[in-house]
Amino acid sequence: MARGPASSTAAVAAVTAGLCLGLAAPGTGQEAAERDLRVEGEYGLHVRELPADGHGSSASAPGSVEVVWLNRGTDQGLLRVFVGDSVVHQDTTLAGLVHRATFPDIFPRPLTLEYGSASDPDGRFRTTLRPPPGRAEGVVTGADSLFVVGDVHGEYDNLVALLGNAGLIDDELRWTGGRSHLVLLGDLLDRGPNVTRVLWLLYRLETEAEAAGGRVHIVLGNHELLVISGDLRYVHPKEQLLADYTGIAYDELFDPDHTVLGRWLASKPGLMKIDDVLLAHGGVVGHWSDVPVPAFNDTLAIYLDEENFDHEHFFWSDESVFWHREYVLSHSMRSELHRALKGHDAELHVIANTTVPSIEERYDGKLIAVDLENPATEMLMLTGEPGARKRYRYTMEGPPEPLGG
Repeated sequence: MARGPASSTAAVAAVTAGLCLGLAAPGTGQEAAERDLRVEGEYGLHVRELPADGHGSSASAPGSVEVVWLNRGTDQGLLRVFVGDSVVHQDTTLAGLVHRATFPDIFPRPLTLEYGSASDPDGRFRTTLRPPPGRAEGVVTGADSLFVVGDVHGEYDNLVALLGNAGLIDDELRWTGGRSHLVLLGDLLDRGPNVTRVLWLLYRLETEAEAAGGRVHIVLGNHELLVISGDLRYVHPKEQLLADYTGIAYDELFDPDHTVLGRWLASKPGLMKIDDVLLAHGGVVGHWSDVPVPAFNDTLAIYLDEENFDHEHFFWSDESVFWHREYVLSHSMRSELHRALKGHDAELHVIANTTVPSIEERYDGKLIAVDLENPATEMLMLTGEPGARKRYRYTMEGPPEPLGG
């Protein structure tokens, strides 16, 4: 299992200076640095249910929901909670960068949070929360056009440009993909500066796509597991600093038991099959070639619920569905790929986790690798009937290109 160094003190200091003084981080362009230092709205929003002992906020009543956000300035904060068009709770917070407010967890959901600056209406944002999700299915049939994005790693601007160019979202970031299916193939977390904003975007698009007859699917990757298990060595300095400001450990911001985003992520599968396409973050090999998709995801749910990650072979080994790399690193996996496709009655395996310069086909087109050296700058599109799908590569601008053409 590859591991990386912790974020450097110098990097954290640079981000701190940028947040406090509004300056560009050293060694970056001004515009790029300002994008990376956004903290307002869903860039820094976290919502969690406080357990009965009130742990995490001693001033909060047990059985409450805590909302934490950051304003771009240091004015007072405002939180309003809506059920439908009715305000059911309102709080004003003291002036500062970080704001925290709670409300009793007694309201029906969905509900909408309005939060941000108390004095500046333009500095307020809205996020709608849904009821806690059931476990996402791992097998889907009858998909229309299928779009697949590899590792995003917090690169929000790349993802928005990519989805917009493909016509899946509009200028207001609303779903316009109709009946299309969009798959995010793991590693939304770590490395990049805007992980939290990526998650809230997909959280909303999931609902909008389903209402339009399409779907947004999240498949878990190894970096989701790393953060949930408390391994924070890949967290970007900006993301870590925002957690430090809140006084909440970064992994606790994605706690599967008590946070909105953590519970949502933990409901996702680690393996998917959409019609004749098998999708996994690292790749399916060995023992997992003969384990049905629903059984694999049942096991994942059980292990995640145990609150430990001691299952080495399942989570962390070189043959783990989340970590496997040999489909990309070698050219001698033809028999393993054949076994995986046969075992899952699939025609194509799409994987991420191991970077390539551009989306590429391997093994006579039976495997497509979509994890890019520059994250979320290309997207795979599959159209047509199972067994006769046309393959395209979308980039952040311009029309799609035939894959391999």
